[in-house]
Amino acid sequence: MFVIKAAQKDFNFKSGLMQTHYNENYVESEKFPKASFRGVFAEGAVKGALSIHGITQEISVPASLTQEDGNFVLVTSFEILLADYGVKIPGAVANKISNTASIQVHAILKETTK
Repeated sequence: MFVIKAAQKDFNFKSGLMQTHYNENYVESEKFPKASFRGVFAEGAVKGALSIHGITQEISVPASLTQEDGNFVLVTSFEILLADYGVKIPGAVANKISNTASIQVHAILKETTK
């Protein structure tokens, strides 16, 4: 079992304006500051609970897990439907904004004590 947490404001976009709109208008980063994943790696996939915008969904996506310098490195890339996480896109800009988000993860997993 592993847990990954990421501050919404740390997500990267092609432009600063896109990042501002994402944080202020869509995921409401002040109210929901972190996205998280809690799950396991099994048979070439990560399976578990992805939480964004206060909503948690079970996912299973292809991934690789390798060992480098004594740490495990998890790599995956997948898309989610924003509506599945309660992220609303205003009608006025709906034709200009994707209804999906592309997520890329390159995480160094380290063992922690409770």
